[in-house]
Amino acid sequence: SSSSSSSSSSSETERKTFARANLLMGFWGQESSAVAFKKIQSYFNIACQNSTDTHCVEKGYLGMGQFFDKLCTSLQDEQKSKEGESGSQLSGSDLIAMLRWVCISGYQALLSGACQGIQVHLHSAAPHADHVAGLDREVGAERAAQQRHVITQTLPLKSSASPEQTAFLKVHSAITDTIAKIGGGKWLTALPQLVSRLLHPNEKVFDALSKMIQKVFLQYPHHALWLFAAVTRSNDPARLRRAKSVMDAVNTSVNDETNKLISNSGRLFNSLVDVCNYPVKRKIIHISKAFHGLRDWRRVSPSILVPLQDSLNVCVESAPSSSSSSSSSHMGGSGPDAAVYHAFNPALPVIEMFEDEIEVLKSKEKPRKLAVIGSDGNRYVFLCKKEVRGDMRKNSRMMEFCTVINRMFKKDSEARWRNLRLRTFSVVPLVEDCGLIEWVPCTQGLRPLIAKEHRKMGIQPSFGTIREMFAKVKSMEGDITANEIALFHSLMEMFPPVFHKFYLARFPDPTTWFANRLAYARSIATWSMVGHMVGLGDRHGENILVDTSNGECVHVDFDCLFDKGLTLEKPERVPFRLTPNVVDAFGISGVEGLFRRSSEVCMRVLRENRITLMSVLQTFVHDPLVEWKETSRDRESSGTKTMKTIQQRLKGHSTDYTRGANLSPLPLSVEGQVDTLIKEAVSEVNLSRMYIGWMSWL
Repeated sequence: SSSSSSSSSSSETERKTFARANLLMGFWGQESSAVAFKKIQSYFNIACQNSTDTHCVEKGYLGMGQFFDKLCTSLQDEQKSKEGESGSQLSGSDLIAMLRWVCISGYQALLSGACQGIQVHLHSAAPHADHVAGLDREVGAERAAQQRHVITQTLPLKSSASPEQTAFLKVHSAITDTIAKIGGGKWLTALPQLVSRLLHPNEKVFDALSKMIQKVFLQYPHHALWLFAAVTRSNDPARLRRAKSVMDAVNTSVNDETNKLISNSGRLFNSLVDVCNYPVKRKIIHISKAFHGLRDWRRVSPSILVPLQDSLNVCVESAPSSSSSSSSSHMGGSGPDAAVYHAFNPALPVIEMFEDEIEVLKSKEKPRKLAVIGSDGNRYVFLCKKEVRGDMRKNSRMMEFCTVINRMFKKDSEARWRNLRLRTFSVVPLVEDCGLIEWVPCTQGLRPLIAKEHRKMGIQPSFGTIREMFAKVKSMEGDITANEIALFHSLMEMFPPVFHKFYLARFPDPTTWFANRLAYARSIATWSMVGHMVGLGDRHGENILVDTSNGECVHVDFDCLFDKGLTLEKPERVPFRLTPNVVDAFGISGVEGLFRRSSEVCMRVLRENRITLMSVLQTFVHDPLVEWKETSRDRESSGTKTMKTIQQRLKGHSTDYTRGANLSPLPLSVEGQVDTLIKEAVSEVNLSRMYIGWMSWL
């Protein structure tokens, strides 16, 4: 008996090892393109069928879906340049449709799982469920019209059906089957990606997306309302009509309590938009006089969530529940997924009342500081902000992107050991240009902290004097670059690096000082690498905050995304802020050691997960920013070009900021890419060419 048990255990171990080896071979073959595609498919199939390790099975199905997804994309690119040529009896589009069906089948198998780790891969899989939509969007107009007709009719499959009909009906059937099998909890994680596809031209595809969103509302109405708020008040008439159609379907399928919740939340969102648009005449606005809907909130008390980061983000690491009753509360979620996951804490705070005074801040766009009292008795502060020329969805999606990256850091051993993370906060768009931003406590701007240390030394900055110095250099003859560098050196002498003194004064205990300085350097490294990938600019001293309780940095104001800084009247010339004072607080090693190694770990994680990151960023293409909506052609080219640049960076191509953002022809290693970026960021030539308000000498 003992011998039999030992033999069985050994056989099971060998089977798991065999499955994992095939999984690694599948990913290696996909990455290297050195193995035939049928062999890669075989590797993933073996990994899924020969392992009892749920993590291995999940990664096998994920790899299968990603592989065929990549193959479809490659075929589409080839078809655009050489329409109609294919090694199959099917036409190019028909072959792509068949591969999409296999691709979706892989994602379906992954999403349909009920094991604990399933949501670890959800951000990779769920966005691809709309790839049935991609078929209609990515082919020529004539073929798209035919495909739209085929899917819309949903005719039964006959022996006389064309290969095109067969392919498309298979794809549509796979999507419909997936929606029926999967609960709303799994779709909640990818709700922003689903919402971004609402304007898809095919009605059948829209119906499928609508059903996914309805499932989320049925199971998590409190959370879905905040995430769907901006769409129901969109300035785009077509998007507004689609959103109304979804909400009408939701209203007919939920109970009276949820209908009341939806109605009350609509009134709340409208009142908050009024706060954002309220004409400012004084430093204080009184709710009791200007916003009666908020004044009477305590009497209405409809149990609407306080829109905190922790309240709206799904906890993918939550353990499975042994009891379904504890997860059946309305706030924590109900339905098939709730019996397995506690996606949210059932005791999340709801809005009890609003404090009467709204403070108007002094910055350019005059954001309003609004305080909420939660049902737990705590005070929560938010900014009601209107973007005059920007798009609030840009900030919201950047936070979603950072949340996904944080999950990747937790999965990576080196990143987890270094506690790498991006400090995030809640950003809830109410319309395209208005929204709520969660206030980050215990933070001060980088520039005010440096200025405070300079004042202790008797250095009083005079912006007027600095402006005169810039004007003088501009009017000088001779080598412009040499003159700008000379000015930079002069400003460095006037304002020497002092930021290390802040940490010495703030954290006098040596152990605390060391730990918080580590947190600072690692947070700067993480934000620098991520910021470069998405083209984050405008990193002046007010947009980088420092948490005075633990030393780490927090970035705010993400309006200058996607290399927008390179198109300014005075273009930005650095990938991120690595000025003398920023480096000064790293310690005696400067950019070497801690900062460089943390940057390399971060860059490696980003590059290894580029497929998932690109799928999250696709929301910008399907639901384009206001600034991209000049014409339909320009909108498409802007989004596609931006995504291509990010994809190239994630593959290791560097940007030459000195010469004007030209991507290097060959990809670099992780270490080479990080080294190139650091050299660009600390280059005196680049720093001296930055605009005056960026204050490159600080």
